[in-house]
Amino acid sequence: MSTVLTGNNLGQLGNVEQLPNETDVNEFRLTELSDLFIEFENDSKLLEIELHKKAQEYLSLGLVDKAWLTLLSFNN
Repeated sequence: MSTVLTGNNLGQLGNVEQLPNETDVNEFRLTELSDLFIEFENDSKLLEIELHKKAQEYLSLGLVDKAWLTLLSFNN
């Protein structure tokens, strides 16, 4: 469920053959998303929304793998 991602975005995500592994997700979270996790550490709902916005940004650039890494980094 997402209030941010569109049907087109979900279609882009659905076209991948394999999801990133947990190690890649954790590394991406630490290197690329750490600022978001720090900024919203006390508000998991807002963090989730911001991660969806970031994933949508990656999708608009055709970076589907980075979008998946971003979405999978949220484990509430």
